[in-house]
Amino acid sequence: MIRCISCRKDIIDFVQVRFEGFQVTLPLPGLKQDNYYIAFDPKYGELKGSVYRFVKERPEGSFCRLEVRRAFAQEKIYLQLGGILVSYLKYDWGAAQCTGKVLNNIRYGQLAQLSPKFQVESPWFLADNNPDSLRGALEQLEEWYREHLGEIQQSWDKQQGFLDRECRELRPVRRFLGEHMGELSQEDVWEVYRCVDQLAEEYKAKYGGQKHVFSAPSQTVFFHDFCYGTLPPVLNAWIEELAAALQRGKKGYDETYARKFAVTALLYLFNDMQRERWPNILEERPWTVD
Repeated sequence: MIRCISCRKDIIDFVQVRFEGFQVTLPLPGLKQDNYYIAFDPKYGELKGSVYRFVKERPEGSFCRLEVRRAFAQEKIYLQLGGILVSYLKYDWGAAQCTGKVLNNIRYGQLAQLSPKFQVESPWFLADNNPDSLRGALEQLEEWYREHLGEIQQSWDKQQGFLDRECRELRPVRRFLGEHMGELSQEDVWEVYRCVDQLAEEYKAKYGGQKHVFSAPSQTVFFHDFCYGTLPPVLNAWIEELAAALQRGKKGYDETYARKFAVTALLYLFNDMQRERWPNILEERPWTVD
């Protein structure tokens, strides 16, 4: 059976050079399955292959996202541009609340639903199974991107507005962490992870059957509730400061919700921002939880 030529480096290099400001975010070795793409196209049928995700920071502190999907069928290479989203997570591979023991599959801080009116996706561009033809298809992808950039930008802007209405704690929390993260030493950071890992074990032992979602029944104890007040002192102080700011906001939260969202956003975004410094931070813990 004929196999697809190696495309990964060509796709990544092309996008990072020709799509201004975008940088690839690749999954860690243990999350390679997240690099797999499968979809059904009315014209071409079932298409399987790899997906490469790219991000570019917005002035709001969020990230424009796009992905190049690469499939291979009937000895042809298929390329599509999609996944055009806005997120407050930069490294959404295996998004975690400062611990690999509590994951969230819906990519916290990223839009889950958007009106079809504002969803943008390219058609599939086909190439023969050789480097020159692949390059031609990539150039077609770039041409489509530039022709539809106004529509794409409108989609990003609409999504930004949605996030700032529905998840209004994300922007101030990310900005706050950007201002204060440098105050922590490496040992301080490890202490945060060590503490949250221990809390995750205790939470699992006590409430292991519960879901980690906001829509659960009122008697459910969420992980962020379980963590409140028991994190390292510097994070506890940050949470109180953030919660107070959320209560003072234009459409302020009440005290309970302000603390809940401050803890949740801080745990996700703290981990996301630490990956910038230490990509393998959750895979290389210098401690074990008893």
